[in-house]
Amino acid sequence: MPDGDGKFRIGIKYCGGCRAHYERAAETARVTEALCPSGRYDFELAQPGIPYDVLLVATGCATACPSLSPYTYGRAVTITAAGGGAAAAEEIRKIAETPAELFG
Repeated sequence: MPDGDGKFRIGIKYCGGCRAHYERAAETARVTEALCPSGRYDFELAQPGIPYDVLLVATGCATACPSLSPYTYGRAVTITAAGGGAAAAEEIRKIAETPAELFG
């Protein structure tokens, strides 16, 4: 659910990078570049205790092992490979169009 200024809050969580097979920061940058021009989304590095509409998880491999339990979020969108940023941006757009009452 958007915050008081109507923007979707997105926390970015990176894995530890032990088996990274692609440049995770480059893929999250593709997401922010695709979505930021609309002015509808706020991105920040995820911090425990802060509620996010979406937790964008950039894992270095398909194992996708980082723990998300410390975070408060409505939905998680995960990037597991190079090129995944475009699909993640589209998924976030769709989530943002979902009526708020569908969020638990």
